[in-house]
Amino acid sequence: MLPVSVLLPVYHRVPAEQFAASLKSVLEQTQPVAELIIIADGPLTDELDAIIERACNEHDTVQCLRLTENRGVAVATQAGLERATQPWIARQDADDISLPERFERMMALLEIRPDLGALGAAMYEFSGTPDNIVGTRSMPESAEAVKRYARFNNPVNNPTSIVHRERTIAAGGIQHLHLMEDYDLMARLIASGHPVENLAEPLVLFRADPGMFTRRRDRRIFASEWDMQRRLKRYGLISTPRMLFNMAVRSGVRLIPASWFTKLYALVFRRVRADATERA
Repeated sequence: MLPVSVLLPVYHRVPAEQFAASLKSVLEQTQPVAELIIIADGPLTDELDAIIERACNEHDTVQCLRLTENRGVAVATQAGLERATQPWIARQDADDISLPERFERMMALLEIRPDLGALGAAMYEFSGTPDNIVGTRSMPESAEAVKRYARFNNPVNNPTSIVHRERTIAAGGIQHLHLMEDYDLMARLIASGHPVENLAEPLVLFRADPGMFTRRRDRRIFASEWDMQRRLKRYGLISTPRMLFNMAVRSGVRLIPASWFTKLYALVFRRVRADATERA
């Protein structure tokens, strides 16, 4: 089975219990990871530092890369990407949980599809505790469908993503773009001619707390949206009319009342699966 490096950025506001659960989910995979790089994005709490120290002492595959100040997820992840040694790099969010067979399933596909630039998967969204599944977020599976979807929205669930290290670096690496770094990277990989696909199987438990919706309505998101649309045009993925259409629709949705926004998100992105609760 192909080896994988895992990047796990963390900063001081992440609750220690959530970080510990996230870290544990990586260390207890059915396919052990080749290396796990924890990126401390600035000074952390004593509780987070203790968790990291214990993991580094108990596991030879775990290391910690410390940034002197909080620079944001893009800078932290790029630093981890440059430190990583394996050809395939997985993202792990500090408050999400990978299901035990995530890397076994994904690396098996990458073993027969070495041409991919990135691979994602579906994910379960939960609220409060991991057993409270509120829905499943799936993405288009084939490279052709992913490319079409990328013209309007991020085609990969970022918490599930695995990218090819050298192809990612050649495409420009992970660049800062408020809340859209992952979308921008997938668009650049696709524009560079590297196929991107998704597995239909949910392989990550994603924490869908109220803050998720607040962040998507933050004032800064409108500047990021405009930048992202211009990038899509520059990459050759959309035309000027499509750029303006996307901007109007995506920004307009963010302006609707918060309760409507939450319901619209659930309607568009979530579907409740009968097997979700059983699996979790």
